[in-house]
Amino acid sequence: MKKQTFNLVIRALIGVAASLLIVGAMGLINESQNNQTLLEQASGVKADAVAMTVSGEDVSAEEYLYMAAYQAQSLAAYGIVDLNTELGEGMTAADYVASQAEAQVVASAVLRGWAKEMGVTMTEEDLAALQAQKDAYGDAAAFVQTLQLVGTSEKLFDDLMSQSALYNHLYEIYCGENGAQRPTDDALKALAQEHNLASAYVLTAAADAEIDMADYAARVAAAENKVEMVAALAAELQCDGNVQTFDCCHSTPVNDALMALSEGEVSAVVEDAGVQYVLLRAELDLDTVAYVHFEEEYSRRVSEAVVEYNAKVMEKIDVAAFYTKYGQLQQSLYNSLMQ
Repeated sequence: MKKQTFNLVIRALIGVAASLLIVGAMGLINESQNNQTLLEQASGVKADAVAMTVSGEDVSAEEYLYMAAYQAQSLAAYGIVDLNTELGEGMTAADYVASQAEAQVVASAVLRGWAKEMGVTMTEEDLAALQAQKDAYGDAAAFVQTLQLVGTSEKLFDDLMSQSALYNHLYEIYCGENGAQRPTDDALKALAQEHNLASAYVLTAAADAEIDMADYAARVAAAENKVEMVAALAAELQCDGNVQTFDCCHSTPVNDALMALSEGEVSAVVEDAGVQYVLLRAELDLDTVAYVHFEEEYSRRVSEAVVEYNAKVMEKIDVAAFYTKYGQLQQSLYNSLMQ
């Protein structure tokens, strides 16, 4: 099966975790008990308490609890609503939620620390985009009401929504054409060779389609401008005509065929997992290789991060009990708005 492992779409680190904040505020909300957020009421832990440090970067209890609630919500989509449910091998749903929440906050803390190290901060454009995200909830009162319903602070919202911008700026430093930390072309080519990375233009069609892919391969091979021919045929076949980069470390029909080609050569028809392929070996996409280098650096920093737990805080958090109470409090508050 074709394995297209990398692309240049910059991904937000948090992404769908923000979905917990997509809740419309539908009326005034009275002050929470003792001015505590829902997360604080459900956990019995102050939001600004330090739950752990990650290579010196603080992670608040609020951030950890928010991520735990998000992970639990994700499990609920699969029908697992009781976090005491056994998932197997001695792991409960609560254990899974806790481990996933910790992995997320560690990755986030590493990103924040990395950005500080590289002198990366939010630009005026970033701050304007952040404000636009807030404005999307309505007026200022509606935004505050939404935060109250979710049970989080504006600071956490800002931190979560800022991470995409920080990631993008780091990406430019490591992957941009003039990025200060972008490796030389020779270094990128060496990395590509180490990882068996190869780039190609690809034509595809279902194996059972009544399409003569051998004719397509012949037309590409005979074309004076093979790239233009691939683009035209890709439009005809309604497949992706852009250059793709493959990780060819594992032997598959497509990987083996691609590695056997020289730049500018066209393959015969290759069939794999019900799909027919015609490959035009392309010049190595060094931008993609730079992205691989960037992701490896990020992964290295995460794997080498030193995590120190605040036992006094973490021992107070019973993830299963917290999420049950959090859901009850949120539902109660929601019901009050609907009356």
